[in-house]
Amino acid sequence: YNDADFGCVPVDTVGPCGAESGEIALVSNSAVVCNGSAISVTANGFAEGGDIDHIFLLTDQNDIIVAISVNSGVFTGIPFGQYTVYSFSYDVTDFSGMPVIGQDFFANYLANGQACYDVSDGIPVSIVQGLNVAADISEDCIDDGEGVFMVTFSVSGGSNTTYTLTGDVNQTVSSGQEITLLIPELSNYAIDISDPTGCTESVFIVTGGCSKSSVELIEFDGRVAKEGNLLFWATATEENSKYFQIERSLDGTNFELVGTVEAANNSNTLREYSLMDANAPTGLSYYRLSEVDLDGKVTYADVISLERRGSTTISISPVPAKGDIQVSFVENLEGDVQVRMFDVAGKLIRQVATQVSAGQLNLDIKDLATGTYFLNVTTENQTYSSKFIKE
Repeated sequence: YNDADFGCVPVDTVGPCGAESGEIALVSNSAVVCNGSAISVTANGFAEGGDIDHIFLLTDQNDIIVAISVNSGVFTGIPFGQYTVYSFSYDVTDFSGMPVIGQDFFANYLANGQACYDVSDGIPVSIVQGLNVAADISEDCIDDGEGVFMVTFSVSGGSNTTYTLTGDVNQTVSSGQEITLLIPELSNYAIDISDPTGCTESVFIVTGGCSKSSVELIEFDGRVAKEGNLLFWATATEENSKYFQIERSLDGTNFELVGTVEAANNSNTLREYSLMDANAPTGLSYYRLSEVDLDGKVTYADVISLERRGSTTISISPVPAKGDIQVSFVENLEGDVQVRMFDVAGKLIRQVATQVSAGQLNLDIKDLATGTYFLNVTTENQTYSSKFIKE
């Protein structure tokens, strides 16, 4: 007969056969099982008794028997991989004993056309690796004032889809997604992680006490000036301080160094410092102050933000225009820009990526119909707007 898993299988031609494998089904209703968990199946309507025996078999991708369950239908201790589980009913007098682990199920049993047996359709099952948790905790508090440690960790393995976190953290994360936690000093955090396959893992995080900064910072602020963004700060005391760093970010996450200022090393009097960011961009900038000790320890202060407003107007000539328009910027603008033209109804007529050189931009408008148009020019940090008339 034609078997769903093994193809054409020889049929018993000796006489009546009482073997019946029944209908096999997974107890858990899931064909994906976490490494270390059990595969559990059941069968209804199988034949057993007298010379007819019944077992459950687990085979690998090469049809090799890797496990046998005589009664329970439960398989444990199976390494991760791809398998197929069968219900197998057979006449013990037609075989030299019960099937053996390591044998080829098809070649040793199903290929015997004179034997009395019945095998169910196989159920594919997968054993997946357990959960892998990668965790990292900061060596010291990231903020002495708040007294918190920064912990980052990610989860992979198991179903490699999503994971549910419960306990001191409650959220759902994706495989490989990095999670950042701010955990108070002298705390114990317990996090239980599970996935749809039943894989579980527990994470325990214990934080110690914060090392106190050698610098007592009493102020960190800034203001927008004509020459750039001015940052200033003051300390009440300093011990073994080497230098200060000012970093800038446009998104509040990714910072780059603006400059450094030498510290006082040791001081018990008020010290005032400042640094001018002469290359401050137009728009919102985030600034972070850090102090580096003589031993290399870095201590961060709070992040502040400054918004530098540039001119948002542009001049367009000639008025009215026929073929080309010349766009002039108040600032000596350079670089890539996005240009958008709208009609008086607000409909986008044209959009193009181009470049501004020495604060000048030339645009061809020969194909536009006569009328009034609005022009937007967008840089990385600013949008400039004006209107022009096509004759």
